[in-house]
Amino acid sequence: MSPPASPMPHLQPAVAKALLEHNKGSIEAVKMDRPICVFPNCWMFKRGQMEFKDMIDTALAQLINSI
Repeated sequence: MSPPASPMPHLQPAVAKALLEHNKGSIEAVKMDRPICVFPNCWMFKRGQMEFKDMIDTALAQLINSI
């Protein structure tokens, strides 16, 4: 990508695919053993569902720590 665009944009695969459809060769995938950046997800649930939140937190922690 040419200036003033980011030298290393962080794109979801679907966004990158859409960009490449109109700008062939403007970006390329970077092959790395480890991620450059990890973007967290956001979960919404009703107030007062602390047990549900704790279950989600535990499941995510187990998944992250299993890598």
